Parts: sequence; C-alpha cells; structure tokens
Amino acid sequence: MKKLVLLGLATVAVMSFSVGQTFAHAMHKPAVNDTPQFVERAFAATHAHMTGFEVHDWTTLHNKFYPVSTLVTEAKKVALQLGMTHMHLYTHQDAIDHVAQWSGTVNFGSHAKNVTTTVEMASLTFPHAPAQTVMILRYLGSTSEEQAFATAYVRLDHTATVAGGVPKVNGTLFGNVPGLQDIHARAMQIAAAYRAVAATPSQTMTYRYTTSIAGFGAASVPNLVAGQQLVDLQVAMHENSFTHNTRVLVGSPIITLEY
Repeated sequence: MKKLVLLGLATVAVMSFSVGQTFAHAMHKPAVNDTPQFVERAFAATHAHMTGFEVHDWTTLHNKFYPVSTLVTEAKKVALQLGMTHMHLYTHQDAIDHVAQWSGTVNFGSHAKNVTTTVEMASLTFPHAPAQTVMILRYLGSTSEEQAFATAYVRLDHTATVAGGVPKVNGTLFGNVPGLQDIHARAMQIAAAYRAVAATPSQTMTYRYTTSIAGFGAASVPNLVAGQQLVDLQVAMHENSFTHNTRVLVGSPIITLEY
C-alpha cells in the first residue's frame, strides 16, 4: 500500500520534531475556527461511510531542555485535561532527547467509547540550534458519530491553547465507499468534496491505487504553506483489495494519518 501524506504522524519524538517543524511557522489560525464543520461537509460529499476520526496537534512550548521528571508531570496534567483514563506511561532519556508519553482512552458518548489518546512531551537538543520542548496530542477514534469528532477537536484545540505556544491542530475524518474505485471515480468523488466547501485543488498525487489532492478554500479554518501554496484541505482515496472497498480520508489543513 502506498502511503502518501503531506505530513506524517510522528510516533517518536525525534521524528516528530523533524517533520513537524516543516510547517511550524507556516500555519495560520483564524479567529473563528470551523474545522469540524468544514471537514464534515467535504467528507459527506464523497458519500463515504464514516468509520472514525483523528485530531492531532503539534505545539512548540519552550526553547528549553527539561528533565524527564518535569515532562512526566506536565504531560500528565494535559492528559487529565483531555479526559484521559486507563493511563500508561512511557519515558525515554539520553543525552540529546528526553521523552514522556502518556497513553490511554477517552469516551465521547455512547457511540465513541475508548478513543485512543496520547500526550507526548519531548525536550530535544541540537548541535547548532536552541533546545526545544514540544508537545504532541492525539485522539484516534473508531466511530460513525460526527459529533464525537467535533467534540474531540474543540477539546484538543482548547487544551493545546491553554498549554501555551501556538497550537497546530489537524482534524481528519475517514471511512469507506463500496467497491474498488478507479482513478476516474476517485477524481470525481474528490472533486465533489472540493465543490462542497468551495475549495480549489492545487496539488495532486495520482497512482494506480491511490489519489491524494490538497487545496485551499479560504474558509475559516487554519491553513499552512506547502511549497508556495496555501493549503487548508486534503482529500485522499485508496483502493483496498482485501476489503473490496475504497478508503476515504478528509483532513484540514492536511491528513496526518498514513494510508
């Protein structure tokens, strides 16, 4: 399976820092943020059946290098603000990076139970640049309930804002449409998503089994600079020959899930 994504979700701190800084100073957040509704409208236009959502944030907190014990304490405070239960701790420490990650679950109603939740704080040092302490927050849920996505997005965005720094929050809905959609069918459905939110495609990657298109709609949602262009929407579709359907992902400003 080809995995095409403008920004990959980081699973370890050093990787997170290197990819996240690509857009660290490029994302613009409007005064009024309509991301959940924006993504839902685009997703609905693809006629996909929703199977889950992801909300992901990257925030640079400080230009300091903190001990692991401090990161553990601060990350736990954020995890509790996100509503995390069944918490588990992972830590890592060496000469150049300190990491504390709390993982657990959060319930967003009867149809969105046990949403996987992670809070990671990492302090990193660099040979020729100031130290950085970053925070990565993530909700990942399996549900067909759109309200759970909206609730999760608002809670994570608020928590990241309160924590300090400038949050860079992405929201993604994912699901499936029946059958193995070919290149033409994928292009038609993605075009419908862009029309639904008055957005214009600008960057297209098309392969035999996968299509990914990023664009901009000047909506009241965060946007970022990718290359020389503004992006506030990414729509991707990938044929799944095992399940004989086509996976659909709609994210704003971009998709932060692999596919």
